[in-house]
Amino acid sequence: AARVVCGAALAWWVVGCAAQQAIVRERALGPGPDPTSEYGDHTFVQASRGRHCLYPREEDGRVRWYLDGVPGPFTRRLSYFHPMWDASGHRIRYLADEGTRARPSVRLFVNLEPGPAFEEIEGYGCSPDGRRISYFARRGARWMPVIDGVIGPEYDEKGFVVFSRDSARVAWFGRRGEAWFATFDGREQGPYDAIDRVMYGADGRRTICFATVEGVPHLLVNGEELCEGSYSFFTRYPPQGDREVLAVNRPGEMQVVVAGELGPVYPHFGPTAGGDIAFTFSPDGRRFGYVAYRDGRAFAVVDDQEGPPFDDAAPPEFSLDSLRCAYVAMRADMWMVVLDGQPQPEYDAVGSVVFSGDSRHVAYRATRRHRQLVVVDGALGPQYDQIGSYIVANPAGTGFAYRARQGDRWRVVVDGAEGPPYDEIEPHDGPCFSPDGRHLAYRARKGDRWVFVVDGREGSEYESITTDWDNPFSPDSRHWAYVGTRDGLAYAVIDGREGPPYGRIEGIGFSGDGNHFAYCAARMRLSQRPVRVWGEGSEPTLRRIGIPEHHVVVDGVEGPRYDELLGYGLSISRRGTVRYLAVRDGVLYRVRHTPVAPEG
Repeated sequence: AARVVCGAALAWWVVGCAAQQAIVRERALGPGPDPTSEYGDHTFVQASRGRHCLYPREEDGRVRWYLDGVPGPFTRRLSYFHPMWDASGHRIRYLADEGTRARPSVRLFVNLEPGPAFEEIEGYGCSPDGRRISYFARRGARWMPVIDGVIGPEYDEKGFVVFSRDSARVAWFGRRGEAWFATFDGREQGPYDAIDRVMYGADGRRTICFATVEGVPHLLVNGEELCEGSYSFFTRYPPQGDREVLAVNRPGEMQVVVAGELGPVYPHFGPTAGGDIAFTFSPDGRRFGYVAYRDGRAFAVVDDQEGPPFDDAAPPEFSLDSLRCAYVAMRADMWMVVLDGQPQPEYDAVGSVVFSGDSRHVAYRATRRHRQLVVVDGALGPQYDQIGSYIVANPAGTGFAYRARQGDRWRVVVDGAEGPPYDEIEPHDGPCFSPDGRHLAYRARKGDRWVFVVDGREGSEYESITTDWDNPFSPDSRHWAYVGTRDGLAYAVIDGREGPPYGRIEGIGFSGDGNHFAYCAARMRLSQRPVRVWGEGSEPTLRRIGIPEHHVVVDGVEGPRYDELLGYGLSISRRGTVRYLAVRDGVLYRVRHTPVAPEG
């Protein structure tokens, strides 16, 4: 049953209002996770979207999973496969071992609902939309695909199951006898000597199969042999659009295949730093590029057009409007940017290319005679001893920001204008523009203290400053937040105003409209009564001990006390309603904290 915990708490901060009422409703779901059991660290929380929790509890020597306080069936032991939430955040699947060594029996459960029993289950996964579930299962010596609980045909050896990008179609492969067969949408293809990979094209209709036919590997598209070659593990799908790009391996050469059509052949393609072949797409998915090598020379290929030869080149990058393209290239130990097909001036070294938010401007870091500078639209900026690795583009369309060091002092440079000097400027999360591009924030160190700088104005000094998300600004760009620590205590700082101290603060976030904020906080409180504490002596002593208590703070109002906030994650709606899962006195609660605008 739900109950109202507090009916009219008063907030010290809210946009547009001098005061803010808040209503907190708790709903008891059932027994919560037991942190004292051996399974206390097996809690799986989906806090950001579904606000659900799966956890095991031991009862009478047996163990079973609970979902949001509701018990599932008992199981012999927990599976070594971790439970997995689907993409929707509302369904979780896990394996439960119900058999013995002599008679193994395992099931895949979805939200506590059991699937068919098998001796073994492997390769379970879900469709891109999170609504469909698949795996291969074994009974005796035979394997079979299971799609949405429906058992498919039997095989002597399993392959794996794949879904199309729209989740509507499903394919798998397996071996029956000496032959391998691929199945797309229930229609079987084969027999083949072997199958390496099956997949769907980016359009969701094109079928792709890498299979060996009469001892020779082939690529088959829509069931027809397109070319000889084996799978190269390098397939890329565009962010949108219906053209996938993949590479086919043959002895001494590789070939590009775009949307089922054969492309150019090269000895090999250029890898990224991680070793992958870098096929890059424009944001609209209509353009793509890559680096290819032939006769010791590197070529950037964009839209099937081969650029001039270089000694080396980096993968092409596209502007946000997909109309412009740039890449970094090297010739005779000198580096340059090639922008829209035109080589730019040479430098000793060149960093990555960054386009502005409106795609009209381009910036990159360059090195000349051991000095570094930023080049914007061909214009050279001031020289420094060092420039940070990241150049940040203003999302509003124009302007760039970056870190720069002269001697032992760091500054933030915005559109060529230098900010004040500091001993250090945090490199990983700054500088950062607000969503509307009108504000800029970063963390800076002065001696042994840190300050948060917004639009050139410093906040209070702290021993450390952290932010818990990619952008410290609210979605409407009017507010910002961070956590500062001082003398072992943590403070939430909203728009430069410091909140009350806690032992720990995590998960600060804003509502979608920017009018509300929330965070998780913890502090220690002394037990009301002395308890026995065993020390080094043989006799215990009576003393009051520290007990952790956890709160969710919404618009500066501290919510009810809990023993634990599961996942330490909050879901904040656009208008400021905060939902979370919490445990008090062994009971799991689903909590909703709703700010209510005052009358008048």
